[in-house]
Amino acid sequence: MKEEMVYLEANMGEKQRIQWIDVAKGICMLCVIIGHSGISSIKTIVFSFHLTVFFILSGYTLKNDLSVESLAKRFRSLMVPYFATCMAVTAMDVANQMLLNKVTAVKAISEVVGMDLIRSFMASGSVKTFGTVDIGTRIGAVWFLPALFFAALIAQVMIKYVDRAEKRYMILFFPVLLNCYLAKFIWLPFSVQSAVLAAPLLLLGYDMKCNGTLSRISLKNAAICASIFAVGIITKKSPVYYVSTGMPDYAQSMVCAVASSLLIIYIAQKLQKVRVLAWIGRNSLYILCIHLFEME
Repeated sequence: MKEEMVYLEANMGEKQRIQWIDVAKGICMLCVIIGHSGISSIKTIVFSFHLTVFFILSGYTLKNDLSVESLAKRFRSLMVPYFATCMAVTAMDVANQMLLNKVTAVKAISEVVGMDLIRSFMASGSVKTFGTVDIGTRIGAVWFLPALFFAALIAQVMIKYVDRAEKRYMILFFPVLLNCYLAKFIWLPFSVQSAVLAAPLLLLGYDMKCNGTLSRISLKNAAICASIFAVGIITKKSPVYYVSTGMPDYAQSMVCAVASSLLIIYIAQKLQKVRVLAWIGRNSLYILCIHLFEME
């Protein structure tokens, strides 16, 4: 735990990082890219854990700090890259219209810019209909950045103002269910609904840090997690689609998501000397933004 507290309290410098956290993020970043291949069998597997691991580890490194400085730092690390990517996508769309499609009319260019501003504001990864308005497009993979920003904000508020862990989960239980139901009819800006669904996982990661759970996952526990994961895949109840707050079965899907995430973390701890995975994990945010550009 001493090594972990150095990581959590420092400024995340290169020599102060915990290698297995970066490796776990690296594995999941690769799975994010693979999951976007469109192959349903692969999606069933990787959508069970790839973002869940990110959310749990984000909670694991979360501090009980709601100061302006802390919020500003998180805004710079998540929302600034998000807005920069959105601006780059808009510039690319304008260039495509002018150079490839030979469209130079001010009205047509304005419509492209306007559409990109709308989808940047909504920050949806898959939903294209907002209330009664169908814009026919979405921002894509970087929806994760504002979702994580607001999920962390929700988790920090709960940690600061609710003294007991079980109370935090009880308070969030009905808002999460209501949020998942309402997402079928309306989608709120900046993927706030995805953030609400993810917030309990950040709290879980924070509690695991306090209890030292992740640092002592045994082979027996990993085997149990693998068994739960296998059942979820066989029954096709394992995927959790945070991008739209959907899942085949709320209880089984979330249990499978947590179990498979613990399995991935256990594997990452065994592979923590694999430098290429650690490098991918350290740069996962930038890789995600580049991945969006590649998908566009």
